[in-house]
Amino acid sequence: MAVSFLNIIFVSRYLHKMPHSLFFINAILFLILLSGNTYAHDTYKTDASYIDIKAGCNLATWWGATNKTTRLGDSSFVLEPYSRREIKSGLVIGADWETRLFSDLCFRPEILFTMKGYGKRELRNDPLDSILTTVNLDYLEIPLVLKWRFYSPVLDYGVYLGPAVSMLVWTSGKNESTGKSFGDADNDYLVKYTAKFDCGAVIGGTIEKKLGRNRIFMDMRYTLGFVNINRLSDYQKQQGAGGHDLLKDKNGVFSIIAGYGFQLPGK
Repeated sequence: MAVSFLNIIFVSRYLHKMPHSLFFINAILFLILLSGNTYAHDTYKTDASYIDIKAGCNLATWWGATNKTTRLGDSSFVLEPYSRREIKSGLVIGADWETRLFSDLCFRPEILFTMKGYGKRELRNDPLDSILTTVNLDYLEIPLVLKWRFYSPVLDYGVYLGPAVSMLVWTSGKNESTGKSFGDADNDYLVKYTAKFDCGAVIGGTIEKKLGRNRIFMDMRYTLGFVNINRLSDYQKQQGAGGHDLLKDKNGVFSIIAGYGFQLPGK
């Protein structure tokens, strides 16, 4: 079991450096390893439905950019290749409803407030003069996942995957070297040229412990965005500079979440 979770951590850290096929191979390996840790399946399964509340930490970045560095007009807001991206931490908080569909398959819609974005090395006139800047993109996100439950005498396990849609609700940026937030010009560009909606896929696993009728759990997941968040190409087209081969940036977030679930009556 420990090996499978370490595998997910490795994948989330180096996803932008590996082919997508390798990511899904690792994900399948995770599912196999997790299912191999179950015991006495029929004895411990339950039809219970739950309302869960949860919170945790995000490790976020952008991925998929081309190898270009482009300056937006006269602004100091510089967009760089993903190789210059850095991990940005943030919070995730929300709730879900989990109900059994049939056998060991469950349906779990969620609603989350999740802090995404990225860290970047901002280039100035001197290439050796780089400044760390964080860009904060906060979303209201709704994942709709299917979960497979596995049972044991001590802990229950689950693996899940499904689509997720999200709406951008807040943007901000900060120069970590000076401690100053983005000025009006940089923030205006950030707001104007960042996509307002995203959609993607969620894959992850969970460990649960029963507490009477209720439960506590730890959840680990990776959320992979499919939408080009960086709308710089729109700006370039307006300026007559093309835009077909400019930056293509997408959200990527690894999350560690803990929560408490309340079993619904009637089960």
